[in-house]
Amino acid sequence: MPISFYDISVGQYLRGLKVVSHLLEVAKAHAAAKNIPLDDLVEWRLIDDMNPFSFQVQYVCVVAETFLKNVAHLEVPEREGNEKTFAELEALVVSTSELLDGIDRASIEGQEEKIASQPETFNKWGQFTGFENLFGSSLPNFYFHLVTAYDILRAKGVEVAKRDYLRPHFADFVKN
Repeated sequence: MPISFYDISVGQYLRGLKVVSHLLEVAKAHAAAKNIPLDDLVEWRLIDDMNPFSFQVQYVCVVAETFLKNVAHLEVPEREGNEKTFAELEALVVSTSELLDGIDRASIEGQEEKIASQPETFNKWGQFTGFENLFGSSLPNFYFHLVTAYDILRAKGVEVAKRDYLRPHFADFVKN
């Protein structure tokens, strides 16, 4: 069975956003159980010189949205990326998921061999097709920040495990 460009891009982003949504639910329950102010979580970091949890969640969303803009050449609403509260992060994940869920497959299919738009700073490396952009930059960045968000929660004592990361990925493929 052939795999579509939509499935390996938008499909992956949607599953990853389900992971983020689940991690936010678990983190919220942890904060309530431990009497931690919910908005304290947004500033949690692995180490001092790394970006906080809020940035990791924001960037997961930015990467997915940027793919739509650069590779599929779709209009994507501009965001400021200044979510400061836990509730704002939750809303961001929901709005990004809704945006991706509303994308027509036809607008993604066929973009894999077309030249992707890119920020001026990337021009020093040349031009990239949609496929090269997806696998050379977009998905690696998406998963880096997704896993970093998971790692921050885990390091701070939130009871998340491998299943919390994997289950949303494979749930779409389980027949029962």
